[in-house]
Amino acid sequence: MLKDFENILEKFYDYIIVIHRDDLIEIMSNYDPLLYYPVLIDLLDLLMSTEIQDFLTNALTYINLLDQSLNHCQKVLIEENPHLKLTLKEKIKARLVSLPEADGVFIKYPSCCDVNKLISFNGTVTKTCSPRLLESIQNFKCDKCSFIFGVDIDYTYRELFMKPSRCPNKDCQSDKFKLVNSESK
Repeated sequence: MLKDFENILEKFYDYIIVIHRDDLIEIMSNYDPLLYYPVLIDLLDLLMSTEIQDFLTNALTYINLLDQSLNHCQKVLIEENPHLKLTLKEKIKARLVSLPEADGVFIKYPSCCDVNKLISFNGTVTKTCSPRLLESIQNFKCDKCSFIFGVDIDYTYRELFMKPSRCPNKDCQSDKFKLVNSESK
């Protein structure tokens, strides 16, 4: 099994050095080491060059191997080109394009069952907004007994918090509360 991974890593290394050498040199010439850098790899071309048959069924493993190969190729290019000011980029990732038209790869709407699967979907962004924290708990304080308690979000009711009707403290039956703070996940 380890021998197979070494063989695949060698195939990926050869492919990347031949096809994406200039892309890697351009990325490594960039100043900012904290950015994420994608290398767009044509999956159909990669599959034909490396003759890997089970890429779609073991996509996560192969993508991790591609990322390892990209890191190895960077080290080799730095050694080969000491006259260029190349820096190793830790946040470099393989991004696959030209996925084959196989069953299950092209989907209309991603869902939970698509986790850890290689999928592709197209769409048009029609509206964007600023990101906001998803609140998961709101803390309330009882006006009468000062008991502090948390209320979880009700995901079935449009992700809203339902204000409690009574204080959960057994000794108090007040229905007046103040919002203390909110926690996020």
